Amino acid sequence: MGVGHYDWYLRHVHLVPYTWREQLTLLERELGRAHTFLALEEQRNRTLPPQEPIGSADEHAAPVPHRRDGVHGFLRDHDILTVRGFMEPALRARIGRFRPGPREFFTEVDYRDPVVMRTHGYIGSTSRDDGEPHASPIRRVPLLYNLFDSRTEGLATGWEEMMLQAGCSTPAAVA
Repeated sequence: MGVGHYDWYLRHVHLVPYTWREQLTLLERELGRAHTFLALEEQRNRTLPPQEPIGSADEHAAPVPHRRDGVHGFLRDHDILTVRGFMEPALRARIGRFRPGPREFFTEVDYRDPVVMRTHGYIGSTSRDDGEPHASPIRRVPLLYNLFDSRTEGLATGWEEMMLQAGCSTPAAVA
């Protein structure tokens, strides 16, 4: 495809104001920051036992607060943002069923610390389509393009870290 064509694609399809080179610079800087943050978290949690994955459908379906609705409760109780009535049911609808394996990366994360994927999935639970449609008929309908590989994913990943920093990542914090 080539860098020039990709730059055109970024600007005219994704509506991103950065070139491939500028994005590469940003990503390399962010990766270094993420590695530093990971090392700090590993150091902070070095005395904790390894997280055991959820092992059964019953355990996955158990109504443990930090697995199901603790994220919205945490957001509301800590006055981080306004939680609308449609948000929790929308997030619950995104929670998949138990799969014994082999599992892909995100399921492995979810089965060890469900709060992480709930905070990531929070983005999907904020859609006004689920309960509070926009007043404008133009903004009420879905966009004609579905480009969730850039801005939405970046925000969702950032939201995971923001909630970790706010203290939402542990069962005790959201139970």
